[in-house]
Amino acid sequence: MLLALLVSLSSCASTTQVPVGHQAQTPNEALLNDIWAATHTDQLFDSLPLKMPIEEMINDRFKDAGLDYQNKIQRLLDRNLQPKRLQKMLQSQLLLRFQNSKATEVLKFYQTPLGKLYGEAGHQFDPEDPQFKIFVQGPKPTKKRLAYMAKLLTASGSTKFASITLITPIETIFQELEHQKQLAGQTPHKSSSSDLRKSMRSVVKAMHKGMLLTASFAYRDFSEAQLKELVAFETSSTSKWYNTALLDSYERTLQVATRRFTKQLLKLLQHTPPK
Repeated sequence: MLLALLVSLSSCASTTQVPVGHQAQTPNEALLNDIWAATHTDQLFDSLPLKMPIEEMINDRFKDAGLDYQNKIQRLLDRNLQPKRLQKMLQSQLLLRFQNSKATEVLKFYQTPLGKLYGEAGHQFDPEDPQFKIFVQGPKPTKKRLAYMAKLLTASGSTKFASITLITPIETIFQELEHQKQLAGQTPHKSSSSDLRKSMRSVVKAMHKGMLLTASFAYRDFSEAQLKELVAFETSSTSKWYNTALLDSYERTLQVATRRFTKQLLKLLQHTPPK
């Protein structure tokens, strides 16, 4: 579930409070708003550094273009990756895949005492927490405990969420640039997007390793019985449906936003080339 997804990215934790989703117009929207409030998914894009890898790429590519030109590109990026805009897109995408009966079962779990604890634990995590630093420097969690964390992160879709967050924006920009080059009759890049994905595997692997430690800290007060129950929930048919639908919607949202940004960037380069 998305709470676990938020726990996954230790560098992305945020205590920013934002309003719950917009006023629901349909029963499905109301139900989705309730789930997002319980899991803090309504704050998702305020907590993610989606622009960071793109900014690094742009800064390297246009480092000699001048500050004014760099600012123009930054404004394009800010507009297309604005959190509220992405959040609205994510909800629209998810509603296309929505199943009310299964979503109702998901919400029921988050209304249980364990579900409420689970819905809060990841959101309350702060990588700057002194207790976390003590935890990191202390004895490592047992192999059994780490195994539960790995099962939970995999079942909830957290590991895939982290990979999508890291890879999808850059991969989508690469693919759109190659598509536009082909339309212009230019020779495509020698390195395919699959090569790009392979080159990022080591980064993803390191991220997943850090996620285990982060989750171990966030869920440190959960008993073994509670962890078993959480794994059972995340592997249930209802939770599998929601996690899959959410991940698909999340990936699609990032693809649409970064593809749109790339087209606008190319238009800027065409009509106002950097000096």
